[in-house]
Amino acid sequence: MRVLICGGRNHSATQTFNWLERNLHDEVSFKLGVNVWTLTHIIEGGARGADSGARRWGESAGVTVLTYPANWQMYGSSAGPKRNAHMLREGKPDVVVAFPGGRGTANMIMQAEGAGIPVIRVTDEMS
Repeated sequence: MRVLICGGRNHSATQTFNWLERNLHDEVSFKLGVNVWTLTHIIEGGARGADSGARRWGESAGVTVLTYPANWQMYGSSAGPKRNAHMLREGKPDVVVAFPGGRGTANMIMQAEGAGIPVIRVTDEMS
């Protein structure tokens, strides 16, 4: 199973890590209606905050972590949406876990849902 993690730069990396440790398996199982699945990849955008927590958790879980940083110098303000599209196209996630964030996170959710990829929204109260 390939899981894309997104969220804001100001979202706590520690909260992200802890939520993934405690809840990822059950939440994905519920969202996708499967009892048995194996995590193979964490996909994240290389930023601080939620991405950093996802990266640390994936490394600690011993799974492949795919990092897709935005190229702000080349693309300017469109770098985030371009990176999000690239993560979906190349990362091929089965599900997206979205932590609290801003416009970039909202764009990732919109693109994922538009592509028919299930999204688990984690609220501040849940993390």
